[in-house]
Amino acid sequence: MAKPQKRYVCQACGSVATRWQGQCVDCSEWNTLV
Repeated sequence: MAKPQKRYVCQACGSVATRWQGQCVDCSEWNTLV
C-alpha cells in the first residue's frame, strides 16, 4: 500500500505543496507553510 503524502498549505494564499519550503512559490510569503 502506498504511503500517504503530506500536504503543506500556505496560510497566506491557500496554495498546497507536497514538501515544506521556507517560502511559498505562489505568493512569495515566508514561513507560511504548515
